[in-house]
Amino acid sequence: MDICNYMGYGEAEAGNSDRYDKVMAKQPILTVAFIIFASFALADEDVCKTPQVLEIGKSGKIACSFSEDFSSIHWYFNLEVKDGLPTISYNSNGVDGTGYTSGEFNIDPDGSLVINNVSVEHEAKFSVVEFETLQDLPREYEINIITFIRPRPTNPVIDDCAFGDVCYIQWHHDRPIVCRIQPARPSVALTWLVRTIGGDISVTNETTYSSLANTWTSSLSIDYPFIHSSYLALLVCKADDKLSLLDQTESLVLVHNQENESPSLETREVEVEQNKKIRLPCDAEHHQLLVWEKITQTDNAITTDTTVLIDAVGDGQTSVVSDEYKLEEGNLIIDQVDIHHEGLYRCTYNDGTAEGTNTVNLVVYVIPIPGYPVVEGCTHEQYCVLDVGYTGSLTCSVRGIRPEVELEWRVYHEDSTKMISLHDQQLKTTSNDETFTVFLTTHFTTKETAEKKLTVECRVVGSNAKHFNLSSKIDLLFPGLIKPGPTGQTTAETTQPSTSIAFVIVVVVILIIVIVVIVAGILYTVFGGKQRSKLPQKDEESVPLVTKQDSLFLSQLKSIYENLYCAVKPIPFLHGNFTVHELYVEGGIEYLSKNKKKENPWEPLDSYNNIFTHPEMMGNRWIIEGEPGYGKSTLSLQLAYEWCNKVPGSFMSDIDIFLFIRLRQLKGVKSIYEAIKMFILPKNSSFTVNDIKDLIGNSSSVLIILDGFDEYPDRDSNEISDVFDIINGKMLPECKVILTTRSLQRPKDYAPRTNVIKLTGFKTEAQDKYMQKAVTVNGCKSVENTIKEWLEENPILNDLCVVPLFFVMYAHLSLESDALRNCTSVTSFFRYMITCLHSHLKLKLKDENVDMLLLSENFHEVLDKLCFDHLNGHSYNPDISKDILIQKLGNEFLEHYLSIGILREEKSVVLSNEPGIQASDHVKTVSHVRFYHSLFCEWYAAHHLADVLDKITPGKNDEEGKWQILEDLEPSHLQYVYRFACGIKPKAAKQILDYLDVSQKAMESFSILCILEQGGNIDAIIDNVRNLCSGEEGLQLRHHDTRILQRSVIQLLKIAVSREITIKKFTLDECFKRVDLERNEIVLNTDVCLPPLIDVSQLWFHQKGFQLSEEDSK
Repeated sequence: MDICNYMGYGEAEAGNSDRYDKVMAKQPILTVAFIIFASFALADEDVCKTPQVLEIGKSGKIACSFSEDFSSIHWYFNLEVKDGLPTISYNSNGVDGTGYTSGEFNIDPDGSLVINNVSVEHEAKFSVVEFETLQDLPREYEINIITFIRPRPTNPVIDDCAFGDVCYIQWHHDRPIVCRIQPARPSVALTWLVRTIGGDISVTNETTYSSLANTWTSSLSIDYPFIHSSYLALLVCKADDKLSLLDQTESLVLVHNQENESPSLETREVEVEQNKKIRLPCDAEHHQLLVWEKITQTDNAITTDTTVLIDAVGDGQTSVVSDEYKLEEGNLIIDQVDIHHEGLYRCTYNDGTAEGTNTVNLVVYVIPIPGYPVVEGCTHEQYCVLDVGYTGSLTCSVRGIRPEVELEWRVYHEDSTKMISLHDQQLKTTSNDETFTVFLTTHFTTKETAEKKLTVECRVVGSNAKHFNLSSKIDLLFPGLIKPGPTGQTTAETTQPSTSIAFVIVVVVILIIVIVVIVAGILYTVFGGKQRSKLPQKDEESVPLVTKQDSLFLSQLKSIYENLYCAVKPIPFLHGNFTVHELYVEGGIEYLSKNKKKENPWEPLDSYNNIFTHPEMMGNRWIIEGEPGYGKSTLSLQLAYEWCNKVPGSFMSDIDIFLFIRLRQLKGVKSIYEAIKMFILPKNSSFTVNDIKDLIGNSSSVLIILDGFDEYPDRDSNEISDVFDIINGKMLPECKVILTTRSLQRPKDYAPRTNVIKLTGFKTEAQDKYMQKAVTVNGCKSVENTIKEWLEENPILNDLCVVPLFFVMYAHLSLESDALRNCTSVTSFFRYMITCLHSHLKLKLKDENVDMLLLSENFHEVLDKLCFDHLNGHSYNPDISKDILIQKLGNEFLEHYLSIGILREEKSVVLSNEPGIQASDHVKTVSHVRFYHSLFCEWYAAHHLADVLDKITPGKNDEEGKWQILEDLEPSHLQYVYRFACGIKPKAAKQILDYLDVSQKAMESFSILCILEQGGNIDAIIDNVRNLCSGEEGLQLRHHDTRILQRSVIQLLKIAVSREITIKKFTLDECFKRVDLERNEIVLNTDVCLPPLIDVSQLWFHQKGFQLSEEDSK
């Protein structure tokens, strides 16, 4: 028999078809017995494994391991080998056949069949014939194909599961729990299991299937899962995935049977002060399953308000509804309790052998400010004396207290209760939804036989009084009793003239006075002349009036403040000083809203003049924060000016005593009164610490500014200090206190109702006002000049000038040179500014001094190291002894930097408590040197950092040193040190970006700012750029990003495009404003324009309350 004819090949030779000629051109005409042909049909199945699985809708390959030098391959689809021509063939001349010309199939060079688009029809038997050589008999193989469709999602789906990482369901008896596999091919069987401490136990596996378009949906329900428990059950929906269609074959759900829960035997009450940490106990340290809920309990039922935490220990899963909550050994932890946390909490647990529930009632209380009832007529004092008649009324109140309390007036001494009647007590309570203000007014009537002084007390009573111990006592002085004098002793006491006893006493007193006067006259006549010189003369001024003392104290304060606010220099080299009000321009200001529901808690504030009057900022504690150079200290000086000069319309006009305390001076000084004596009052002031304490205590309106908490030397100390007690409201609670500090440098603890304010810098309006005030061209003030034009031409420079310090320096320096207009980074801006400062001094000095100036300008390694060491100690602008600087830098170098103005010399008081020190040296005045601004210190410290990192060689032992030198430099606190160092040396930038990536100390935005300091030369850090752009999160712009950060991200996009780097994902988070169709640009919330995006794989919009039109999305 002719095998070729038997297999259908004979027609190829007899016919004229070119297709068959190509396939069979080199095949021999073989004639063998049929039994021989039958033998090759049983060839080795390992060559082509069967069955094989292919995914529908994609390209698929039927893989076979043919010999490497086969002669030809012939594939048959839905066709027996003996029944006709092959569907597709491959030999040395190429591929041919009906399957190939139709585009349905192809053959790989190794002989494997490629199905270009797998469909259900391909779920069939395929045959293949291999001719290994021209002489050998062919081999036939049969392969069964199974097609599949993956479900979406590729895991079992449990109905109603939508809570965090752990699926959690509150079970209802009338609703089964259903698990599904979405449409898939072939069908997937499901099983419900209960996961216990002893292993998984099967509950049901009766899967239901429904078919649709060659796919099957699988579903399995369970009606009652609590076979092995009562309250909590961890169910597992497990798929029998024989073809590995799923990425995850199990889905877990924690089912909570609240209907079966009975109220716990006892509800524990836990009390906590607002803003403190609390631990709610559950007694389930070794739990396997745990649920914490916030509930509402009534007589008839318990309802769940919020499920706040779920924990499945056996699966390693914990999920919380908010990062406000944490779990520690089964107990619910709230690090900073607020009023909205108040209420009933229930924990339900299962430890594998036992179950239970516990209920905790969390009560949040708020201490009022001040921390005692305020009596009307008393000047913010817990104890005072009131002049009253025999009848009248008394009113006391507590403000900002929680929970609601009652007040009571009572006679303090029991033996006086019959002398005075307190009646018609009227209680009034108002609320602002969080705290309460309670007023109590009582009428009193006193008997004429009563003592002339009675003590009464206003105190907190009622069911909630257990949270507080608040009372105020006052002495009522009735007619006829003179107030206690300065010594505290009563000077005279009169009685009612209606009694005979009183009359006799008066007569006796008068007779005694007459006798004393007569005797005194005789003695004076006899001895007066001789002894006149020896008698002490009474100085009428020795006991000055309080008003005179107050006046002198205020006068001394004002003289000191005047020296401060009259010595302002916008840039170091300007001739003469300015008064702060000549230059001060108010920039942007925002306050932190107390409305917890707001997505963006920062709200704009019209002016700093509204700090004390804004309805959301009531109280007497404020924190003003801002980045370096944003004008915190300048605002403090402006307030000092307004107080000293009683500026009309300023709230400072209502302040009796204003204390401006620079915290950087208070190293080792624990008493605030000593600090005032040492650092505010003149050296020759006669006021003692006790005098200062009395003056502040007796004043009705005191404002204290604690300036520069970020520079406070003792801010990390654990020792008791008046500064922290004032910040916490434990000391001088009735005084108004403003604390200034860098952003992210707030104290760890401060008074609960402290208001937070943020300075946001100079916008266009503020920049214009400053130029109108301070910038002159040829002696004339000018606004319409090249300064504004340059800013408009250079958006990066424009954004840098949002920082008031940068804009002020730019406004003055740009008048002298146009080189500044090309600056596009903080580093280039600061480098140019330093050069200008040095150049100004060179012009003033003779030629022979220039060489030394160049050395001082270009070689400052010792100063760099000195600055860096102080930054490691977290002192951003250190006070350094002038003697120490002379030793380290040399007198000539130091005087050069003092002359430029980069360094400034100040006289300061130093307190020393070292053992053995002489009394005269306990307090002494020394010369200290500090930088014009802390950013100058950070500039030189960055040079040292860049030099060290630049010398590190990758792969050598010294590479470990880069981690050590960067460990103590917190990026959020010292962003300019990092940015300067990145801009100073490219190699340092590479080391820094690698460190930030490994340590995860900084956000993506911080790394972007560091990259942009390279000024476009990113060859050394191209890998870091690629990682940022191709990461899972991609790049993003957020609504709270500054303009300079938004522009930096856009600049990075442009760099990525120029280097052919694909951005995997780009997200606009609540910052989309509109689409400019004419310019084909997206306009952001800051009015920064986003150009057309190239090489961006995904563009995401997160925007609430906004609908993108079809036209916008094109």
